[in-house]
Amino acid sequence: MTREVGGLDEIKRKELKKVLGTLESQRELDRLADRERAIERNRLLYRFQEIKRSIILPTLREFMVDLDRQGHLTRLQERSTERVRFDVQIQSREPRRGLLEISHQRADPDKVRLRWGWAKAEPVHEEASLEAIDAAFIAERLLRLLKGAV
Repeated sequence: MTREVGGLDEIKRKELKKVLGTLESQRELDRLADRERAIERNRLLYRFQEIKRSIILPTLREFMVDLDRQGHLTRLQERSTERVRFDVQIQSREPRRGLLEISHQRADPDKVRLRWGWAKAEPVHEEASLEAIDAAFIAERLLRLLKGAV
C-alpha cells in the first residue's frame, strides 16, 4: 500500500524527484557547454589579436613605408579590437582610393573576413581561417589590391 503525502503518493513523488534531478543535471550540462563555448570564442579572439599584433600590423606598416616613400597616401586604423583597416590613395593622373579591411568574425570565431577593393567598384570578400593568416597571406591580398590599380 502506498502512502499519500499532500496529494501525491510516494511512488509519484520519487518519479518527480528523479525527473527534476535529470532536468537539473541537463541544465548544469547546458551551462557548462555555454561556458566552454564562451571560453573557446575568447581564446580565438585572443589568438586573432596576437596575429593582428605580430603579423597583420607589421606587414601593413611595411607596405605603408614603401607606398609613402613613393608619394602615395596611406592610413592604418584599428577600428576595434576585431577590425583593422588599411586605406591607400594611389597618386597618379587621377588619384585612386583603395582599402583592405581585416576583421575577426564573432559568428564564426576561427574565421577572419577580408574585404578589399577600389572606390566605385565592388569590393572582394574573402574568409580565411586564423591558421591561414601569415605575413605572406596579408602581403598577397595587399598586392592583389595594388595590382587592381594598374
